[in-house]
Amino acid sequence: MDSLSLDKIPLLLIFFVPGFISLKVFELMVPGEKRNWQGALFEAIGFSCINFALTFWVFFPINSADFYRRHPFWFYLIHFGILFILPIIWAISLNALLKLDFFAGKIVELVPTAWDYFFSQRKACWILARLKSGDLIGGLYGNGSFSANFPYHQDIYISEVWRISETGQFLERVPQTKGAWIPKKSIELLEFFDLQELELPTAAAETAAARSDEPRRAAGSNAPGYQPVALEPALPAPPSGGSGVNKKTSPDVY
Repeated sequence: MDSLSLDKIPLLLIFFVPGFISLKVFELMVPGEKRNWQGALFEAIGFSCINFALTFWVFFPINSADFYRRHPFWFYLIHFGILFILPIIWAISLNALLKLDFFAGKIVELVPTAWDYFFSQRKACWILARLKSGDLIGGLYGNGSFSANFPYHQDIYISEVWRISETGQFLERVPQTKGAWIPKKSIELLEFFDLQELELPTAAAETAAARSDEPRRAAGSNAPGYQPVALEPALPAPPSGGSGVNKKTSPDVY
């Protein structure tokens, strides 16, 4: 306890914890490389100092003995808000502020890759992947779909596989499909199509529209793995069809 005696704990709470919380929350919202917390110590202290500078006008009055004696509940509640809640608000506010058009082109883009930029929008769409093997695989990136983000190994899980023609047209949903996993290392080109603009056979279009809820995505760089897939109501068996992979079956996409 020599290095962290009881009289130093308040300093730790004021000048380290708020910054640490802000950095962790910001890291969850903006993908980035694994942070070296030994090197980020001064960043945490810096953010904590900013938090203290913005709240000192509240901090000093509530730390008087008279305030604690009269309002012990508010004493602890305000301290909790300053040390643990406000750092979260600062991180969320900073992230929202940096996304404003005013800052476009004036600062370095926070999103590390185009992959993360697109999939962070969490928009349902049709995906057509041209693999390095020459195969085409396509399907619906919608309810229950998932994409892993930087710095983890980037890959996609599409919740439904569709039969694809040689020209890349979406034909019909593969019977009993439970989706497909596509690692980024196997992809040569990814194409995205708006759900409303892509021409599909009428029955297929109606089926797809019912399944186009917002897909899932890992939250920031701390996502431990795939999110659970949402259960869907039982549907009539679709018409018979072939594999969603055109040309030849690629074992590395399932």
